[in-house]
Amino acid sequence: MSKHHPRPSLRWWPAAILLLLALSSQVLDLSGYPLPSLPSLSSAAGLALAALLLAWAAALGTSLRKAGPAAGAEPVSTLPVEALPAVQDLPDCVLAAFDADRRCVHASPRLARLLACPREHLIGRRIDEAFGPEHMAALGLRVTEVLTGMAQHLKHSFRPPGADECLLQIELWPQRDAGGKVSGGHLIAVDISDDQRRLEQVELSERRLRIIMDQMPVTVSYIDANWRYRYINRAQQQWLGKTESEVVGKRVRELVDDAVWASIEPKLTEALRGRPVPLERQRID
Repeated sequence: MSKHHPRPSLRWWPAAILLLLALSSQVLDLSGYPLPSLPSLSSAAGLALAALLLAWAAALGTSLRKAGPAAGAEPVSTLPVEALPAVQDLPDCVLAAFDADRRCVHASPRLARLLACPREHLIGRRIDEAFGPEHMAALGLRVTEVLTGMAQHLKHSFRPPGADECLLQIELWPQRDAGGKVSGGHLIAVDISDDQRRLEQVELSERRLRIIMDQMPVTVSYIDANWRYRYINRAQQQWLGKTESEVVGKRVRELVDDAVWASIEPKLTEALRGRPVPLERQRID
């Protein structure tokens, strides 16, 4: 016996997105925590909400394609231009939409500021002209790929007149009409400049720490839960008689003989269980 499962209604998507918008404004921004590889919560929320809008539009387009156009009806464009204002004013969001002729049909205020061009001057212009040769050197081929149906992502820098350079994480998605043909695309980007600066600070701190560790007259190693070396200082390299590149990524068992392994394995097991364990070794060359 077959059962009919009704398809979820798409009309609830916009309401859910607006609810997320309201909730996100109340969430504590965690960007102050030292997580340089992650965007700040406010940036991530903006990108996620914009992505949800595009997912809603894509789902709507899929539903329309399955249902098929009405007799004599023109293909229905699913470009959610009317929905974009819900997220376009988020401070870190950069949004744009373009048609199959590469003409800009939507631009957010933040994008207009980055390009130093009024929004009304961007609408209707070919995206190649709107962004200019400097940016299209990075984006031109990506836009072409999007218009063939392939999503793209990249990082690219903008330097607005009279402002600091900003680094954007850019995502591009194709947009399809009711017949399944690519009818344009969307560009969504988030400013990750602060995250990049924090990452650079952490990398600088790591380099300084490595210099200090290499000057210490004791062996220092970091071994993960899978018994693999992740870091050794210069003294440990000399002890093992191997360079860091020859050791990192390998299991401890691969680098010692049976007698040494029998001696250190119980202590390493205890250490990996969270207990401090003294370990004395003697080397006879």
